[in-house]
Amino acid sequence: MRTIRASTKLSEYNVYIGNNIISQFASLFDTVPADRFVVITDQQIAKQYLLSVTKYLPPDCVDVVILDSGEQNKNFATVSKIIDDLIEKHHDRSSTLISLGGGVVGDVTGFAASIFMRGIKWIQIPTTLLAQVDASIGGKTGCNYAGVKNLLGTFYQPNAVVIDTWFLNSLPTREYNAGLAEVIKYGVACDQEFFLWLEKNIVLLRDRDPQVLLLAIERCCQTKLRIVELDEHDHGARMALNFGHTFAHALESATDFKHYLHGEAVALGMLLATELAVKLELVQSGLLARLSKLLSCLALPLQFDLEMYSVEQLCNLMLQDKKNRGAGINLILPCALGAVRVVKMNGIDCIEELFKDYVSP
Repeated sequence: MRTIRASTKLSEYNVYIGNNIISQFASLFDTVPADRFVVITDQQIAKQYLLSVTKYLPPDCVDVVILDSGEQNKNFATVSKIIDDLIEKHHDRSSTLISLGGGVVGDVTGFAASIFMRGIKWIQIPTTLLAQVDASIGGKTGCNYAGVKNLLGTFYQPNAVVIDTWFLNSLPTREYNAGLAEVIKYGVACDQEFFLWLEKNIVLLRDRDPQVLLLAIERCCQTKLRIVELDEHDHGARMALNFGHTFAHALESATDFKHYLHGEAVALGMLLATELAVKLELVQSGLLARLSKLLSCLALPLQFDLEMYSVEQLCNLMLQDKKNRGAGINLILPCALGAVRVVKMNGIDCIEELFKDYVSP
């Protein structure tokens, strides 16, 4: 088991990474003292893994909240359900929430933890690759609201993150590959050396080689924590981690969060952002070809169908993105392999044409 220490201005906690470390959960929980625990998960994960976690906790001190599965349930009604259950079962500041699931479960649990009695302890146990390399790290919590991705939320660091690749054994191929899109994001946006490593190891990673997988997860976590420690509240360096996400969030929102997995939308978003960077002469076209090759190896989408929404709708959704300041759209675009910059687009004509370039024939 590897342990990475996260240290921000307001919080310090451990991120534990390993293969089949579930048997050590009891001792890991001891590092976050609590009178009572509340395990929050969704219907699908509860069937597979709930007992694997609760059996290591004192049976008379554990409550369970089971949520509906899916991104469409990442809303304030779900956050309210968690809080209502906490009130009904008389939980207080001595309780600790445990999120067991993917990014949706982690985000809504963290949001509830941050606002219940002005903040209670919270442990992340991510069960998807996307959550393990990205969503569970860094303390962003929230939910979708009024059709806009993550419009509501807080910055609230967990008290521990337990990343066990054992959970990935049953992860469907489509979800696993979608998680790898976020892995590739780190290489393009933050880490040239890692991108070169991915080009050499993408097949092993796709095929879930245990050692390659652990190395990739650890590298992503280290990179994200390094950036979060510099810019916890997303005002500067941390914006690099949003590479591809402005486009991606628009695609997700336009399809009511039902058509694309988050990582699939990010894959398309990275292509769109890189294509725009090439058009603006910020980066050489070779990067687009190399990125496309990696995404193709994972059978991730390279084009989309415009029948479900319009270009105008996508642009309007991008105008509502949280990263925008004033008029226009702030985009995170690559300026070199392993580096990005914020580019403000005051007009949307270029973006409209870009969307049309990626429409399926």
